[in-house]
Amino acid sequence: MTKTTNSALCVLLLTLAAAITLIFGVNGYAYEIDENGGEYDGYIVKFKQYEPDLTATNSNSDINVWGELVPNHYIYTLKNPTEEYIDYLEASGKTEYICKNYIIENETPEPETGLDAFPTPGESATLSDDLPEPNDPYYASRQWNLRMASAAYAWTTGETGEGVRVGVIDSGVESSHDDLSANVTTGYNVINDSYDTEPDNNRHGTFVSGIIAAETNNGIGIAGCSDATIVPIKAFSGSRTSLGYITRSIYVAVDDLDCEVLNLSFTIAYNELSADQTAMREAVDYATSKNVICVAAAGNQDSSQINAPACFDNVIGVGSLTSSGVRASTSNYNYTVDVTAPGVDVFSSTLNNSYTTGSGTSYAAPHVAAAAAIAKSIDPYITPAEFNLVLEACSDDLGDTGYDVEYGWGCLNIQKIIDFMSGGEFGIAGSSVAIDPGTPSSANVALTLNNTLYKDVNATVYLAAFDQNGALYSLVCDETLISSDSETILSETLELPDGGGVIKAYVWDKNQRPLTDVYDIYQSDGAQTDGAQTDDGQTDDGQTGGSQTDSSQTDVNQTDNGQTGDGQTDGNQTDDSQTGNSQTDTYQTDGAA
Repeated sequence: MTKTTNSALCVLLLTLAAAITLIFGVNGYAYEIDENGGEYDGYIVKFKQYEPDLTATNSNSDINVWGELVPNHYIYTLKNPTEEYIDYLEASGKTEYICKNYIIENETPEPETGLDAFPTPGESATLSDDLPEPNDPYYASRQWNLRMASAAYAWTTGETGEGVRVGVIDSGVESSHDDLSANVTTGYNVINDSYDTEPDNNRHGTFVSGIIAAETNNGIGIAGCSDATIVPIKAFSGSRTSLGYITRSIYVAVDDLDCEVLNLSFTIAYNELSADQTAMREAVDYATSKNVICVAAAGNQDSSQINAPACFDNVIGVGSLTSSGVRASTSNYNYTVDVTAPGVDVFSSTLNNSYTTGSGTSYAAPHVAAAAAIAKSIDPYITPAEFNLVLEACSDDLGDTGYDVEYGWGCLNIQKIIDFMSGGEFGIAGSSVAIDPGTPSSANVALTLNNTLYKDVNATVYLAAFDQNGALYSLVCDETLISSDSETILSETLELPDGGGVIKAYVWDKNQRPLTDVYDIYQSDGAQTDGAQTDDGQTDDGQTGGSQTDSSQTDVNQTDNGQTGDGQTDGNQTDDSQTGNSQTDTYQTDGAA
């Protein structure tokens, strides 16, 4: 009897503590209410590019209380400020933005807690039953969502997104779950500044993670859409967080955790006239500038309401589908919906090493995040904008023909994405040289570039002439866009050194990564390398032999004598673009550069 009374008392005390936290916040400061009833916990302030002196504002510990939110980005929290102090900051010219630190309530229902009855998948043109099934026992009976998205195709091709780091900004993840432990790595807890991302105290993050990367074909539980690496970032306490925690989570994911994809399964109503979401928008912009693909839920109000972060530029907004391939009755419909994915009665992992169902755009988004990880494994340099174009080209059209606000470009199709992105290459198809023997002598060079990749390529082409000692003599640079499935011929003129030399071509992307081998075009004895020179200066096979020696790569950006000490690049070349001492022949979409 005493045990029961104490237990009931504990529950009462915990309930009261939770209520007090909701009213007064985690640090004891009362949440403020705006004119629309929105709760906010002070302000987020970003200063211009210097560290502000905040000491004078902290003489009274109860007002104008500063805290560093994002180190190295000049972003701070300001709690319990006076109106006069806010006015002073706004007029000071020292800040980039000041916005309310709104409280976010994750409006997606938590997953169910029991293994109840599960629906039989309805008929849909997008369900794929001709792909192999893994041995995960729940796959056949309950994972209609993976069949609709054609996820099994990734397992047959080996394009599973293995090793791609997907940041799950959520409530934490039960990393000891038998179906998750192999694919979950160390993350971060922005609430208490630790690496402890457990417990997941509302099951949301664990459920999302199972959709993305539950271990497949391990004989237990469920299969995941990918073999990506889950990086848990705990920003929610229960179902609540703040814009400040979300903002910090995004910077941590990019700067400290090396995430390549972010899953953002939460929403906050967006007001285009308000500056109060600037902090989160700038954080997302920062992530996308670093080539991180951000995927967000569109919202579950069954309305045209616009929600952030799905509405931000370069964020992939995801709507929800039923097993019959129609828009879920709760899924929002507006311009923020780029694509749709399964989101009703989805079966995934939950706490205590178990499984359950859940519904909402929060659970549609992880399917697309997994697809982004697969895209990153095929092409590590794919940009958020390029991935959006891939979705446009590869989704199964639903609703009105083409884009519409209910379905975006249609239902996610992982099989089509893999087929679309795989294969093809970018390379030099041939060259020709015409020598002008004047004083000084010069060479008119024509270089043919061929692009059979799925995407356009922005290339920087350097044509360099070297003397017989290997010193750089002359250099021309040409930036060009080579469209997908097209060929481009570049023509340039270089001065040639007295006594003879060689001409080489270097083709790099905008980040100074090589897109092709260094290409030997011409030698001063009149013979073109490997391929015999024809009367019109065109090689018989248009190629220079394909092999690359260590000394043939030169830093054309120079050193004191126009050449690096060992003839190698100065470090702009990425590790995966070189194998041993020989460079790969072409830039291909399997990740080799």
